[in-house]
Amino acid sequence: MRTLYEVLGVDRHATRADIELSYRHSLDQHLAATRMRPLPKKDQRRLQQMRKAYLVLASPNQRLEYDVQLEKTMRMHLRLLERVGAALGVLLLVAGVALIVAGIYRLWEPHTATADRATGTNDAIKSATHPIAQRINAR
Repeated sequence: MRTLYEVLGVDRHATRADIELSYRHSLDQHLAATRMRPLPKKDQRRLQQMRKAYLVLASPNQRLEYDVQLEKTMRMHLRLLERVGAALGVLLLVAGVALIVAGIYRLWEPHTATADRATGTNDAIKSATHPIAQRINAR
């Protein structure tokens, strides 16, 4: 979202004279490039945006109202970013814990598998009806 200040290319603390100078300069520059041909829709929209920005920022009352609304919008976006950041932090924490648990499980798995074989708890594989046992016996 571009602010009216960005449309005119001025600082937020610019004076009315700076705003008017920037508007006139941008207008002259924009119209000089398109003087010989009809304006395309994109250029017409750009000129409308510049005109609207100038009208709002040149009027002290409208500028004050715009600044207050801009400040509220910026605070709202900041709060939203904080919430997204917190949610992302929790998500990364959970993912990190899951990776640690998966790593511990991988380290623990070989020990439990050898312990099962030593105690004979994999009797299903040893039975003749199990498909793997049938392949082994067929050789």
